[in-house]
Amino acid sequence: STKVADVSLAELKAGKCSSSGGTDIGCIADHMARNRVKRALIITDGWVGTPRGEHFKTLAQSTLAVAYLGNSFNNSDLMPVTNHSAILNTGA
Repeated sequence: STKVADVSLAELKAGKCSSSGGTDIGCIADHMARNRVKRALIITDGWVGTPRGEHFKTLAQSTLAVAYLGNSFNNSDLMPVTNHSAILNTGA
């Protein structure tokens, strides 16, 4: 998405997902810096763009898990800043 949707662990377990379409890693890094987020899970198809400059620094200084979703995903954009990753099976 181009907007960050904070979701609690309970909401995540219940399957809540919010998306505004498209992805911009900059909005995620800005949100993390502004809210001093130190641990995050990003659920994405991975087509987010390569983080650079302050965005790279913010993501690299956090503990970042990335769950890749979909049949066509890209794990190379976030690989340099990812601590943990998984591919989610959508059953499709």
